[in-house]
Amino acid sequence: MHNLTSSSPAKSADLLTQSFDERQREIGIAKDYVARTQALFEAFGSAELKTSHARFPELLNALESNDVRLVVLGEFSRGKSFLLNSLLGIKVLPTATQTTTAINTFLKALPKGETERYIRVHWQDKKRPVERVEWIDNDALQRWGTELEHTNADLRQQVDHIELFLSHPLLDKGLVLVDTPGLQTIVKHHEAITRKAIAEAHIALFVQSADQLGGNQTEWDFMESTLKSNFQKFITLINKWDLVLEPEDDIAQNRGEEENVKRSLQIVKNNFASVLKNSPNCEAELVTLTDKDHLMGVSAKWAQSKRADERERSGIDRLTARIVSMVASGEAVQQILLKPLQQLSAVQAQLVER
Repeated sequence: MHNLTSSSPAKSADLLTQSFDERQREIGIAKDYVARTQALFEAFGSAELKTSHARFPELLNALESNDVRLVVLGEFSRGKSFLLNSLLGIKVLPTATQTTTAINTFLKALPKGETERYIRVHWQDKKRPVERVEWIDNDALQRWGTELEHTNADLRQQVDHIELFLSHPLLDKGLVLVDTPGLQTIVKHHEAITRKAIAEAHIALFVQSADQLGGNQTEWDFMESTLKSNFQKFITLINKWDLVLEPEDDIAQNRGEEENVKRSLQIVKNNFASVLKNSPNCEAELVTLTDKDHLMGVSAKWAQSKRADERERSGIDRLTARIVSMVASGEAVQQILLKPLQQLSAVQAQLVER
């Protein structure tokens, strides 16, 4: 990897990498089924059957599209980029408090034939050619992707989105990450891109913050209009969870950890209840969105701590386990693996009849 450092520890990234290895193994088995069925089909299928069911290139193309899209959203200053860096063991996204993400940013594996990381800038004016920017140092990313850097401030107003291409084990195995701007300051054009990214994602991380619990009306309005068709893919994270487990103020310290955890989770649950109140399936959706698999506290700070006890209490292992589970099930496998195999099964059934 070029100029790419790993966070310590890298346990979460290792577990995710293993899950993608298993995923690719299963997809490889599916491709073998397609190839063997195609050989039988060509040898024994009737002309009529070949005319109506010659879908093998289509099935293989579907299995080739094996990426898993993970989008992270929430208000600015919630630590979204820092959280992604901690989760995946990649210190690549700017995380300083003054460099908030301004543009929808897609992290992808290097295309075949490329060896050095680079940035691709897509413009709102579709007639304008996509611009390649050499990613020699982190200043290049801050110029194009962060809100408070002034060098390209005017040009950024014309940007549609940017893509970051780099080598990393998870990206190389098909993970695509989408880091989004803060919802309160998001302009309409970027909001449309964010919504599209959520619709196309397999996993969506909605980041709250322990020091700003309750959020603001803008982000909950956004969630209200977004959750209806996507709620099962959301994991809501309360970042800076260390402030809940080890609070600084006397009142919270006197309440004790159990009560602080309960109160913090309840604030988010109440917000979701308000958002879902007009939904016909309000109660069931609320249970799903706020159960232990979809609502959890996490400390990106502790995840990168040198202290083993803080890393253990950071919640990053729990989040990793949940993402691993989603990588191997649900939408992440439904679209890529199950649907092509269902089509293949139909072809096999008709072939057996012959």
